[in-house]
Amino acid sequence: MNIHTHNEADGRRRRGLVSQDIIIAAALELVSEGNVNPSAEDVAERAKLSKGTVFRQFGNMEQLHRRMVVEITRRLRSTAQPFQSTDWQSQLQEMMARRLTMFEVFLPFKRAADAYRHTSPTLQASHSSRLAEMRSGLEGVLPSAILKQRSFLEAIDLLLGHETWQRLRIEQNLSEADARGVIETLMSLLLSAHGEATGASPTKSVT
Repeated sequence: MNIHTHNEADGRRRRGLVSQDIIIAAALELVSEGNVNPSAEDVAERAKLSKGTVFRQFGNMEQLHRRMVVEITRRLRSTAQPFQSTDWQSQLQEMMARRLTMFEVFLPFKRAADAYRHTSPTLQASHSSRLAEMRSGLEGVLPSAILKQRSFLEAIDLLLGHETWQRLRIEQNLSEADARGVIETLMSLLLSAHGEATGASPTKSVT
């Protein structure tokens, strides 16, 4: 391959990467606006590209979904920060506040993923991985007394999950503030119940 041919090929690759970025941004923008399952036509129109370009860059919608997952995962992980507090009750409070904020920001993307996760191995794998990551983080904060009580552990895990937030915000049509209030109240009740059941000192309120 001569220099001229090499430069042409390199230029095509760069243009292809730019087109991919534009397509991914367009798809995510549509999802953030409430289009939970944008079609190739929708994405192409928003990106101001042809439908053929979308498929030349990604082959099929599954490949586009895969790249969208990569970008969303990158954004999620960019929000991770060390805890400011040292005791587990305060760390749990920090975790709850951060997760609820994250759930609200990424709620449209979660709904989009749910819309066709059952048909997408990529989305299924990403969902399972995210659940495991969140569970691991929770177990790293909770004391052994709660970890040994399976029912309390599972209840806290459920309370701090995407699905609970989505149920409150979408199915029950609560405002963000009201949904937060419900989860904070339930968490306080749950931890108080654990303290009474084990005879431990009352836990600090997480509200």
